[in-house]
Amino acid sequence: MTIFRTIRGLDPGKLLEFNLMRDHMDKFWNSLRGGYEHLRDNFSGVFPLINVGESDDHVIISAELPGVKAEDLSITVKNDTVTIKGEKKVGPHPPEANFYRRERHEGVFSRILTLPAKIEGENVEAVFKNGILTVTLPKAAEAKSRQIEIKTE
Repeated sequence: MTIFRTIRGLDPGKLLEFNLMRDHMDKFWNSLRGGYEHLRDNFSGVFPLINVGESDDHVIISAELPGVKAEDLSITVKNDTVTIKGEKKVGPHPPEANFYRRERHEGVFSRILTLPAKIEGENVEAVFKNGILTVTLPKAAEAKSRQIEIKTE
């Protein structure tokens, strides 16, 4: 069972405002790095779209990467940070093509994520299937929750 952290007592409208602010900050920082400015999703402006969750023993990251090949992906883990880099290639276009609409973009992208818990970097697993990348990161022993015995007198 996956346990996701929630923000209690927060007005859902404020959460939406926070998400919009985060998306704008992502665009700003990535444009400075020259990352994936040209790879913009029409909804959130970030590529790839990512979910981060956790269970008692693992942090799980899933990323939507349609049209990306596994050999064009790179994942690095350092301390409490995971970096997913890659390149999306659309394919050759005839030189005489005049586009009326062009929504399929190509180029390099990078997402840097701060993890919610310390992890064991040696046992990270990544699986890429049907355009979905799933990265499973085992939590370090000190980050796992444990039951505390209560003694009575």
